[in-house]
Amino acid sequence: MARVQTAAGISYCEVHRINLTLPNKICFHSIRVTQADMGNVNVLIGMDIISRGDFAITNLNGETCFSFRFPSKERIDFLSEI
Repeated sequence: MARVQTAAGISYCEVHRINLTLPNKICFHSIRVTQADMGNVNVLIGMDIISRGDFAITNLNGETCFSFRFPSKERIDFLSEI
């Protein structure tokens, strides 16, 4: 069990080790996760996963696109394009 503090308060939740496969077939093995009731949400990907690769969110013409690749291949810096 793990003590978890969220905006909804403090609770004690079960901890598991899982293998996580993202929709683009990127796999992470033996990831420590905490089971919690998040309402209508199945999975919350945290910074421990996101920080392992390149993650970008774009919103061209009102269409939001999330993109992730692993391993990281280059530095993405939108400020350098200004």
